[in-house]
Amino acid sequence: MPALVEGLRDSDHNVRSISAVVLGELGPVASQAVPELIQLLKDGNQEARMSAALSLMRIGPAAEEALEQCLKNEDKEVQFWAAWALVMNNPTKLHALPILQEGWNNSNDKYKHLAAAEGLFKAMNRKIDERKE
Repeated sequence: MPALVEGLRDSDHNVRSISAVVLGELGPVASQAVPELIQLLKDGNQEARMSAALSLMRIGPAAEEALEQCLKNEDKEVQFWAAWALVMNNPTKLHALPILQEGWNNSNDKYKHLAAAEGLFKAMNRKIDERKE
């Protein structure tokens, strides 16, 4: 795992992205990489940010506290991808939905639109399931 964590700091965005994706495939076992993946959410490359968010979502509950802190970050991109990872991992995190809604409303990025729709749908579906119970 140390080589994958080192890959998150590589100068090539493709290496950073692939390293993040592989760490995400490891799931909760990769929880020690959460701080470095959080740093990657701040990357200037969209693919690297998306890969970090996907990995943090796959790591699961071990990443939640760090993702919650990212919701307060000044960078709207960091907020958005943290909100997406939180909601996809735990659709009861309704306080993250306004950030996804803002990403939907204020972006021309097709990936952000898809991610926002996915997160909003997941949370909405969870609320519907709760009412059925």
